[in-house]
Amino acid sequence: MPRFRVMLRADSITILNEGRPTEVGFFTTRAVDASSPEQAVEAAKQSVQSELHAMKIQNVQSTELHLEEISNVTWWWRRLRPPAGFTFFPAEEAAATSTLEAPASGSEEAF
Repeated sequence: MPRFRVMLRADSITILNEGRPTEVGFFTTRAVDASSPEQAVEAAKQSVQSELHAMKIQNVQSTELHLEEISNVTWWWRRLRPPAGFTFFPAEEAAATSTLEAPASGSEEAF
């Protein structure tokens, strides 16, 4: 069965930071075995939701996970330790970057 590397993003969850509720976003990558890219994305989302639930994150069920990137894993990558954990960022950054739009098709403008 093929293995996929799936990077996901969430824009807003509530975590406790020094005892205070704080809105943050995160990126996370998971390696999953699946027969198709669609099944890989769903398996990765379920894995992340389960991990967030185990961490007792308050709004896990309403956390929307967005696919950032997916790729097939090469044979040597399988030998590495699977990716885990989260990279958090302030929720304000997510709101600011979500207003950017990609240039129209054929446009030479680049970010």
